[in-house]
Amino acid sequence: MKEAFISYSRRNKEFVLKLREAFKNANREVWVDWEGIPLTADWRQEIYKGIEESNNIIFVISPDSVASKECGVEVDCSLKHHKRILPILYLDVDPEAMHPEMAKSPWIDFREGTNFEQAFAELLQAIDTNKEDTEEHTRLLVQAMEWEKKGRNTSLLLKGSELTEAESWLVWSSEQKPFPTPLHREYVGVSRQWVTRQAKRSIIGVSVALGVSTLLGLVAFWQYQRSQKLYVQAQQEQLIVQSTTSDALFVSQQKFPALLESLEAAKTLQQANWVSRDPQLHSTISTALLQSVYWVNQSNQLDGHTNKVRSVSFSPDGERIASASSDHTIKLWQRDGSLIKTLEGHRDRVREVSFSPDGEMIASASRDGTVNLWTKDGAKLHSINAHDNDIYHVSFSPDSQIIASASQDGTVKLWSREGELLNSLTGHNAPVIGVSFSPDGQRLASASADQTVKLWTIEGEELQTLKGHQGEVTSVSFSGDGQLIATASQDKTAKLWTIEGEELQTLMGHKDGIWQVTFSPDSQRLATSSKDRTIKLWNRDGTLLNTLTGHSSQVFGVDFSPDGQTLASASDDRTVKLWKLDNPLVKTVPQSGLSPSFSPNGDLIAIASEMNVTLWSPDGKKLNTLSGHQNWVQSVSFSPDGETIASASDDQTVKLWTKEGKELQTLNGHEGIVWTVQFSPDGDYLASGSRDGTVKLWTPDGELVQTLEGHQDMVLEVRFSPDGQTLASASQDGTVKLWRLDGSLLQTIEGHDAAIGSVSFSPDGQIIATASNDQTVKLWTTEGKLLQTLKGHSDRVYRVTFRPDGQFLATASLDGTVKIWTVDGTEVVTLNGHQAGVEHLSFSSDGKTLASTDKNDTMILWNLEYLDDQLLDHLIVIGCNWAGDYLQTNSKSQDLCTTDGSS
Repeated sequence: MKEAFISYSRRNKEFVLKLREAFKNANREVWVDWEGIPLTADWRQEIYKGIEESNNIIFVISPDSVASKECGVEVDCSLKHHKRILPILYLDVDPEAMHPEMAKSPWIDFREGTNFEQAFAELLQAIDTNKEDTEEHTRLLVQAMEWEKKGRNTSLLLKGSELTEAESWLVWSSEQKPFPTPLHREYVGVSRQWVTRQAKRSIIGVSVALGVSTLLGLVAFWQYQRSQKLYVQAQQEQLIVQSTTSDALFVSQQKFPALLESLEAAKTLQQANWVSRDPQLHSTISTALLQSVYWVNQSNQLDGHTNKVRSVSFSPDGERIASASSDHTIKLWQRDGSLIKTLEGHRDRVREVSFSPDGEMIASASRDGTVNLWTKDGAKLHSINAHDNDIYHVSFSPDSQIIASASQDGTVKLWSREGELLNSLTGHNAPVIGVSFSPDGQRLASASADQTVKLWTIEGEELQTLKGHQGEVTSVSFSGDGQLIATASQDKTAKLWTIEGEELQTLMGHKDGIWQVTFSPDSQRLATSSKDRTIKLWNRDGTLLNTLTGHSSQVFGVDFSPDGQTLASASDDRTVKLWKLDNPLVKTVPQSGLSPSFSPNGDLIAIASEMNVTLWSPDGKKLNTLSGHQNWVQSVSFSPDGETIASASDDQTVKLWTKEGKELQTLNGHEGIVWTVQFSPDGDYLASGSRDGTVKLWTPDGELVQTLEGHQDMVLEVRFSPDGQTLASASQDGTVKLWRLDGSLLQTIEGHDAAIGSVSFSPDGQIIATASNDQTVKLWTTEGKLLQTLKGHSDRVYRVTFRPDGQFLATASLDGTVKIWTVDGTEVVTLNGHQAGVEHLSFSSDGKTLASTDKNDTMILWNLEYLDDQLLDHLIVIGCNWAGDYLQTNSKSQDLCTTDGSS
């Protein structure tokens, strides 16, 4: 491996020679094309190899390099492999001429007149930043590419500690550059799957040995017991391996395979009496399965094509799916994924397939220049010799009477169902890649490689040209309500336009060109499919809702089911995947805030959002904003009757509001940030805790009743006991103090080794839970006797709260997880999903929903109605139902969710 590959224009060779000499003097190895390529080598392939085997890419910025086609190829190759690019400025250039990825990276100034040695030292510092990460990125990439090059030979897969370290690297490298590539993830995931299969074989070996020893009676009883022990041990190890495999697949964005792997482990555990009493194993398997069923979107996969799948289409009744492939065929599937028929008749790649809106016909477009028409059952009706060149797209008019074809020849042609040419639309000066009818059937839009979209009347009159994309426009789609037009381009963006052609929004987020954009049936969402192997879901206003990952190659086509609940995608990886778009188990609300609090009846969630309090519905919709604080809000609390909201702020005040947003009172008195506020159970008091080290007790009309002093540092949380007679305060000083309402101190609880950020009473008032920066949670009696220490988090524990029924408690940690425990201290399950440290928690009054917020101000609403002592059984049922169609139609997995042939 080299520390860096230098990409430059030959016209700047003199400068690069100087740079190369500086690296040599610093004992650093870099790759430069004049010395790294043997005379007999394929020059381009050696360039690619040099990039692949280098930890960093140094791009020498000059007008010549920016204009150089070869430098552009090197940048594209670097970005493809997610290499860290370090731009250095040699000669001034127009930033607008730069590659977008290069333009947004910080440049190191090497221009004439600057101090070369100082700039070079800065460059070395950049190279050495996260050096171990970049080296691991390169090492694994080289191994993965060698594995792929040699036909995915299993002897080249990762094993043992090397695999474990690679899995760990995948986890933390997902949050910082250089990010892992899809090949990285696939290589590590396949390695874990292979190790799992090997472990299964060893279990079978132990089982056979056990059977032989038992049946033949050739060993002594102690040997028989030893065989039993080895068998159980092997089964336990296998379950751990399967759980680890599921985790690795999940981290690698292969969430559906992760679900199948964790389901298999859970089923084995469910049926194995010998491990049923192992709580740690139960927690491990439950965590793997829960994260899969909560975060999976893919529900099925249609396999059968032998080449790229270019297009996919739902029938209008949603009962059938058609897919078009480069294998020259169209396949017709049932909604559950079972194959109905393979349609053959094209002589070349089939680019597009579409059902007619009346559901009676299927049209397919091919590279062979024809449009074939089929019955809905797959019988061929006739073939239209539509174009002399490749046909990229075909579309029906809303009344199913007209068929539009878009071709490489730069035209759109309109045909009757019988194959009669009705019109030919000319005007583009490059291939036409997409075509779409308006919902009223009076207009068409065409998308072209000439970087424009044209709007036409049905009679063929050109109305308007939409300009704005910087690359080939590959797709165009009208919203169902006829108000918007969406376009997709190889410039990595999609755009939204008014029907009159005014540009409204640019949707950015894909890392490579976009092949298709389509609206949901209700026009409220859009889906885009990309070369970057992902599908993105967007709100109509341009907000990114979700990114669907799972395909191992570029995604060409997407289509919503008529009910808008399922999305089908067609990919270069030869599969069609089906995705359920709404998972009832979890809801993510980005940019919401912190410190969530449910209203007593559960119909509202109040959240501290910067200097405001925002109110949300339980399904994550923003309802109202309460403004008035002069600094950030830290805590919110509902009164017991749900009519009043209290907020604590950095502006040193507590404010009281009606739930409709009217400000009632401002409570002044603290001399520092107010971190926490809570109403008493009867609503007669509220307590606040501050950076000033005090707790203050107030009446709801704003009268100060007591100031409780005794802590040696800031007070981070206050909580009333269920009977309202005791107040607990948690402090940075590492103690919890219990107070009577008259201000007298009852008890000081000590035992943590660091600050205590949270305190909570059990619903019966008999147990106090404390959460600390020492990474533990402790359970105490009200007299201060330690009952349990809960260990499991790997960083500070910020919050602890009991579920309203008192059977479980939840903890939130800077390690990015939420953990659920029984009151006897047993870890039940870990909730993974946050991308930052989790700071706050709140259960709904019925205990069925848990709201958690993190340092990124993202709230996750977890459906925990299945949280009981049968959690694993519930998760198995949910997982089997989710993947039911796939399991029934995939012969390798049909028995996964059945026992003795029954569900």
